[in-house]
Amino acid sequence: APAASTASGDSPCAAAAERASEGWGSGLHQFANPPYDAEAWTSFQNDVESAIGSAESQCACSSQSCVTVREAMRDLRGLVSEMGTAIRNGSSPPSDAVQRQEAIDNKIASARAL
Repeated sequence: APAASTASGDSPCAAAAERASEGWGSGLHQFANPPYDAEAWTSFQNDVESAIGSAESQCACSSQSCVTVREAMRDLRGLVSEMGTAIRNGSSPPSDAVQRQEAIDNKIASARAL
């Protein structure tokens, strides 16, 4: 397989996953407490989901590193979805959001190390 399709080292796969996770983490603070700006959330959610999709498409290989990154992106997509539900309902964000974000980042880091 060409080097660009693996997630090892500074590959496009792991880098794209890190961008998605960092984009999520850096923008989330604006949605920490109600009231939520629904329009801002929709824009933010679309940006994050686009970054997740980019990472998934760059991590299509069958190596363990790519599989691990895809798992991390699936987990991030789930977290984004649950947060979106909370924002639309005006309820609290998932109580384990921070731990889940750490687990996602740890998966990306482990994929980079493979």
